[in-house]
Amino acid sequence: MAAEVSTDDVKCYRIAEVEEMLAISRSTVYALMASGELPYHQVGRCRRVPHRGLMAFMARTRASTCAEGRGGCESGEHLG
Repeated sequence: MAAEVSTDDVKCYRIAEVEEMLAISRSTVYALMASGELPYHQVGRCRRVPHRGLMAFMARTRASTCAEGRGGCESGEHLG
């Protein structure tokens, strides 16, 4: 019997999609990947950010923003 695979396990985003979703620059996306804050897979020259990794990053960002008292936590406006 084959294991069931969730769409969340296989969905990955291109760098341009991550830029748009987070409303940040391309260089910031690459900096986050280089620092290890944003996980990614690399095949050849292509980098893809897995859905679960992006959601975890967004949750961490939201938690730290709310903990710092910067507001917008109820609406999620700081997440883009």
